[in-house]
Amino acid sequence: LRKSREFYKKALQVDNAFADAWHGLGTTYQLDDNHQMAIDYFKKAIDHDKDDSNYWFCMAESYHELDNFEDAIECYTNALELEKNKPLIVRGFSLFLCDYEMYKEAKEIINETLSTHFEDIELHLIMAGVLLHLEVAHEAVFHLAEAKDLDPKAGEAFVELFPEFAGHYLVQEIFNL
Repeated sequence: LRKSREFYKKALQVDNAFADAWHGLGTTYQLDDNHQMAIDYFKKAIDHDKDDSNYWFCMAESYHELDNFEDAIECYTNALELEKNKPLIVRGFSLFLCDYEMYKEAKEIINETLSTHFEDIELHLIMAGVLLHLEVAHEAVFHLAEAKDLDPKAGEAFVELFPEFAGHYLVQEIFNL
């Protein structure tokens, strides 16, 4: 990470308005779990290019790690407005919402994206977890089965995302866990 930081800093010496370099610098701090420093650099990237969803998404993820709900929501929302159906953004935002037990909101965000990214296994898994939390098991079955059809080992990923459902009878039955 040290060499990457040096590279980005040299790039910024050449062009202080190089938004990708500010973003890259922020990412190195994010990888080091120094989320406040990462946010500072992501803000500089956004100052130079407010229309890049990745900058907003990365800043949202750091705010999420710092349990800063309001700023995370604002950044996830901005990222989603810039790229409405980008699976990476939808996955991150919906998992964030799940952390705050906002399952109906997560379902709404995922539904729209699944219509255009139907083969995204992780979206199916997150939707299944959301639906199980909402106690709509009959709908969760569909998404668990779709995920299994796309990847027979998807059950392991589901349990990693939603360990609270590791022993759920549907999860056990569908994934033979």
